Amino acid sequence: MRIIAELKEIESNGGVRQTFQERYGNLSDTIFLGDIDLENMSLTSLKGSPRFISGNFNCSVNSLKNLIGGPIFIGGDFDCSYNSLRNLIGGPQIINGNYNCSVNKLLTLRGAPISLGGNMDCLYNLEVAELGSMAVIDKEYFSKVQLDIFEDGGAERFLEICRKLNFNYKKVKRFLDLL
Repeated sequence: MRIIAELKEIESNGGVRQTFQERYGNLSDTIFLGDIDLENMSLTSLKGSPRFISGNFNCSVNSLKNLIGGPIFIGGDFDCSYNSLRNLIGGPQIINGNYNCSVNKLLTLRGAPISLGGNMDCLYNLEVAELGSMAVIDKEYFSKVQLDIFEDGGAERFLEICRKLNFNYKKVKRFLDLL
């Protein structure tokens, strides 16, 4: 597993690069230290994104129809607003900050994270049946797991979640050792 702190665009043959992988290569085996800002890049896919991000991940204002291939752990906030998402399948499962999925076409919260450190903003979607009239969900809604990997016992709980989700234990352990 590689560790990087900067995204570098790969050389292009002049074609339109609409996926993360076309722009930056396949970084799915990578731990990224810092924030990633992909706002307004006309992306259609997150495939190839780093799986672990220590900071914020912003993929707002793109043409995403799903979150498949994106990160699974976000150390800060996650913003996928202003896309065309109908569900959250493939999205990050552990977010230590806020989750903004407003201004999409969500019909369900299927795929929502199992651990959320902040609030979830679902404003301006078609209709999310699970929410009724509630558009902003506070972190108590995600009462299954409250996780702060920097608190006592947090790293162990994080590893247990990863085991349940069948994440690669060795990669996850190496990520935690960096923090």
